[in-house]
Amino acid sequence: YPHDPFLQIKTKQYPSLSAEEDATFKKQISMSQLLGELQQLIKNRNFFYILIIFSMMNGSYVSLGTIINFLFEPFGYTATETSILGAIFIVSGLISSIIFPIIIEKYHWLLLSLKLIVTGSFLSSLIVLGAIPSKIFSFASVAISLLGFFVIPTMSVVYAFATELTYPHSEALFGSLLQAGSGIFGTVVAYGISYLINNLGGFAALLAYVIFFFICCVLSHFIHEDLRRLNLKNDG
Repeated sequence: YPHDPFLQIKTKQYPSLSAEEDATFKKQISMSQLLGELQQLIKNRNFFYILIIFSMMNGSYVSLGTIINFLFEPFGYTATETSILGAIFIVSGLISSIIFPIIIEKYHWLLLSLKLIVTGSFLSSLIVLGAIPSKIFSFASVAISLLGFFVIPTMSVVYAFATELTYPHSEALFGSLLQAGSGIFGTVVAYGISYLINNLGGFAALLAYVIFFFICCVLSHFIHEDLRRLNLKNDG
């Protein structure tokens, strides 16, 4: 049976037809077919919303990791305190990155998992908005751990969901689009947040992240749980 790279499990259904062709040594798709798949992916409304959500969620995570020292410095945090908060953020996210794939594999709660991480990210960012300026380190630690718990598993949840929404299209194609969107958004946000810190202060920068996560929450309600690969397996 093929091995699912996102859920780390063996499944009877390949993630895409191109993956099946690779495994069974069938003819590879041509460039014209690849461009056709790209056009179909762009027209897929569910994937379009997931692309925006992943770009904003993962891009925010990447930008936060890039400028975290610069972001927390205006609030009086030392380099050591910022490093500890960053470590808490990462460890919390690693734990949830193990939990969510297990839930998805056991219950197939893909849309629910997506809504949980975007809603949790928004609510925890509101807590961070109050915790970081308070300069209470224990409060800030709890807030940043909650944010990491919901933001970091974005990749595992979105990739598993996108595999279903885009079947039978190439997972390499949608993966490239997701990473491109995330990279572009993360780069733009890193520069934008730096500008906000220099001109409006750290609070405005934290507020920007709250707005990003709120937009993701809204967009998640426009996505339909179209589990094409799982439905095909059940029908078979």
